[in-house]
Amino acid sequence: MKRPFCSRNSNDGTCDDNDNSTGAKRCTACDAGKFSNNATAWQCLPCAKGSASFSSQALCVLCEAGKFAKLEGSFACDACPTGRDASPGSSSCSYASEGYFLDPSSGNRTRGFQSMPCPTDADCDGLRQMPRPVKGFWGDRS
Repeated sequence: MKRPFCSRNSNDGTCDDNDNSTGAKRCTACDAGKFSNNATAWQCLPCAKGSASFSSQALCVLCEAGKFAKLEGSFACDACPTGRDASPGSSSCSYASEGYFLDPSSGNRTRGFQSMPCPTDADCDGLRQMPRPVKGFWGDRS
């Protein structure tokens, strides 16, 4: 989408692109994953990790809960895989979703822990909580 004129005072997701042959200004739509606003009207900048934009947006939108954008310049937020969750604006799915827990015996902090379904005799609130025994069961805390 091209626009014949653009203004540094507009928030329309376009940026000034001087035509070197005539010196005239023309508007160029920012590509998906980039944005332009008043402060950056002369260039399109990539969206930060944890946010995304479609073509010609003035601002990047934070990924909603349960979604993430791993890279700068994302044009969409990806859904977390089953058993994983993310808070708004996340660049990874670093939490367990409700009904799951992160098993510390399955990896390490650098590589990440595997998300496991909650045992039938326990409650799992997700996040980084370990399973808790339901009433009538006990847990080994050794």
